[in-house]
Amino acid sequence: MGAHHTTAPAPARALLLGALLAAWWGSAAVAGSANSAAAAQAAKDIVADTAQPAAAVSAETPAPRPADTARRAAAPLAGFALDLLREQSQRRGSANHNQVVSPLSIASAMGMVYLGSTGSTRDELTTLMDSRSGGRALYDRYLPDLIAQLAAPAKPNADLAMANRIWVDAGSAGQLPAPYIASLAERYRSDGALLRFADSGPARAQINEWISEHSAGRIPELLPDGSITALTRVVLTNVVLFKSRWSETFDVKATRDRPFQTPGGERMVPTMQGERTLRTGTVDQIQIMELPFAGDYVFLAALPPAGHSLDALEKELDAKDVASWSAALKPTRCRVEIPRLRLNPRAQSLRESLQELGVKAAFVPSTDFTPMLGKHAHSIALGDVFHAAGVVIDETGGEAVASTAVTLVAKSMPRPEPLVCALNRPFVFTITHKPTGVPVFMGKVADPTQN
Repeated sequence: MGAHHTTAPAPARALLLGALLAAWWGSAAVAGSANSAAAAQAAKDIVADTAQPAAAVSAETPAPRPADTARRAAAPLAGFALDLLREQSQRRGSANHNQVVSPLSIASAMGMVYLGSTGSTRDELTTLMDSRSGGRALYDRYLPDLIAQLAAPAKPNADLAMANRIWVDAGSAGQLPAPYIASLAERYRSDGALLRFADSGPARAQINEWISEHSAGRIPELLPDGSITALTRVVLTNVVLFKSRWSETFDVKATRDRPFQTPGGERMVPTMQGERTLRTGTVDQIQIMELPFAGDYVFLAALPPAGHSLDALEKELDAKDVASWSAALKPTRCRVEIPRLRLNPRAQSLRESLQELGVKAAFVPSTDFTPMLGKHAHSIALGDVFHAAGVVIDETGGEAVASTAVTLVAKSMPRPEPLVCALNRPFVFTITHKPTGVPVFMGKVADPTQN
């Protein structure tokens, strides 16, 4: 696990606006500010539009709710991840390619957009994450409760760090209604910073630097050249970083090249091996294996029935399938064989995928971001959504990272012998938060030698 892990700084928790400003904007970097007095004035300007009524924000600060509401985020996030994997496989012809996404990261970034949206844009964002119930409960209750629970893990051995930030153009600071700023801090533990997007190069570099720092250097450039322009008004960013040791590590000396049946034929790949007890079982002819990390997370892998393709499994799965797997598993003593994995993060635009999944109004002139930008929202539309995610699995444990960035722009911008539990053919996997069942990461492996 070569990457160095950094923990996200403590998020702003202020409930009163005055305290929020002191804890949040008082320490935010203002790119190009001549002195601290200018920065302080810019911090005050960001919530100058107090005439915007609180009712325009999607919901008031949520009251405390039982911790078990976080578990209800599992099915919507699993369903969204499967929809996204399938859409990209079909549109990009990547059915037989490795892929990984973080539904938690994307949902967090889109949740910050949801807070600032209304009308058809909000309706489409709700159905994006949960078409059965409209998804309002996910954004209003389940996701904030999940973020709160993940921010305070019961065991220190498994480490998941998460950071959210809103970047606001210094010239647009006074347009953000105070209720929206307060809701970001309360629901998404988001902090913020002011930038001058007219200086697009330095602004993009500063956002990418923040993402790189919070992703332990694994995602050095999420925002590509041209993604930030003088017409950019707001950028919403999220980073999720996971790192944990196995509850029982593998002996590096036991790793051997073993056959793995890729879609293109059999290949020899470095495979970790070790006899141990793990939870396994078969559900609808799908072989499931669950390898525990040292804390509250597990690596869960699903192999299609022999003779069936990874593409067929991906098309047939739904959120209920994924949610039911764990309950069907039983402890089994076997020789575990699992390939080393290194799926490197690759930044990609999700704009077309999200449009195919139903998010259309946010990208066109009819969108309404009044709760986010007050009376000036008529000039703003969603520009793009960028995402990158990667996973490393080796003898010591697992590491996974993801980041999502949303740009908003001016609309003029376009024993006896043990059983063998072997992952030796294409499979779907998750890294799941065991107490809630939430798949923090989800992906598929067609060929472990693909990076």
